[in-house]
This record gives sequence, C-alpha cells and structure tokens, in this order.
Amino acid sequence: MIAVVLYFLLFLLGLLYTLLSPTKNLLSPWLNSLKDPPASPPPPPPAPIGGLRGVFATFDKNKDGFITKQELRESLHNMGILAGEKDVEDMVDKVDFNGDGLIDFDEFCKLYESMDGSGGGESAAAEGGDGDGDLRDAFDVFDGNKDGRITVEELGMVLSSLGFSEGSKIEDCKEMIRKVDVDGDGMVDFEEFKKMMRHGLGRTFLPI
Repeated sequence: MIAVVLYFLLFLLGLLYTLLSPTKNLLSPWLNSLKDPPASPPPPPPAPIGGLRGVFATFDKNKDGFITKQELRESLHNMGILAGEKDVEDMVDKVDFNGDGLIDFDEFCKLYESMDGSGGGESAAAEGGDGDGDLRDAFDVFDGNKDGRITVEELGMVLSSLGFSEGSKIEDCKEMIRKVDVDGDGMVDFEEFKKMMRHGLGRTFLPI
C-alpha cells in the first residue's frame, strides 16, 4: 500500500515541480532522457520545499502541522485509494520516526529523501511490491476511467480533489502533461508514466 502512495507522490511532485519552480528547465535533463535514455540516468532534481509543503498541506486538513491517521485515511479516499485501519496504521508506523503516532513535516521530508535515492528500493521490497503492479495501481489513481491514459481533465480532477489550485487551471494541467507526454498525443499512457518513474524521480524504486 505505501509503495503505491509513494509512487503517486513522486509523480505528483514531479509534475508540480514544473510549475512551482521558478526555473522550469531544471527538470528538462531527465525528462528529455525519456526519449533517449542514457546508460546512466541523470539524478532527479531536489524537491522544492514549497512543493513538499503544498503536498503535505493537502494531507494536513486542520493545518496543525501534523498528519493524523484519520487525515491520511481521508486523503487516500480522495485519491481513490481505499485503505483499511490496519493499512493506515502500517503506513504511519513506517514514516513516524519519533513514535508520536503522527507525521510531521520533517518526517514527510525524510520520506521523500528515502524515496529519492537512499532507501526507496528497500521500502518497495519490504512492502512486497511487484514493481509494475504497484506502478499500475498508482497510475490508476490518475486514470479515472481506466482507459490506460491520463488526460488533462483527469489530472485536473486529482489535483483539485487534493486541494491544489492548479487542478482548475487547464493550461497548467496541459503544461504538466506535456512534460511527460513523449509521443505527443496530449495524454500520459502507462509506458510514459513508467519511463518517468524508472529514469526520473522513481528510478531507484525499480530494477532496470
């Protein structure tokens, strides 16, 4: 379960970074590598703190600086992920480094850092994830009608459901799609999604 959420957040952060960063070109080296991947994929860019805070805030419903189990469950529901009580408890336990039963922003940042290269593969393996299976589940969160493609409208709906104003801005959604749309059809299919995760932000999760 946590691997699916991690993939979802990686993809979401990668897309939002193109809009939140004052210099959008920071993503271009590894995004361009999707069309002609080099032998050694370029490292992903550092996550913008503003971007992480924005994602964190979507989970922190009452804005008290902590994500509770109830807030996490509600956010997962908004994402279309049905998680039981034990699933939520396990997810919090894996992130709750200080043992207070909550997720604070520092712990959230450490989670991203572990995904970004130092522990992502181990986390996915520990979850028993099968690689493409977890990726497919994360992809399906965005692919509302399950036709195998993420459209501008579907991306906007997910962003809006999580409270991101970019979801209601069609041009922003188009720009984010363009950054991943290798074949130029105006949508993101699973292969494009998978290539982004393998060669970009999520490459350390998956064996190549």
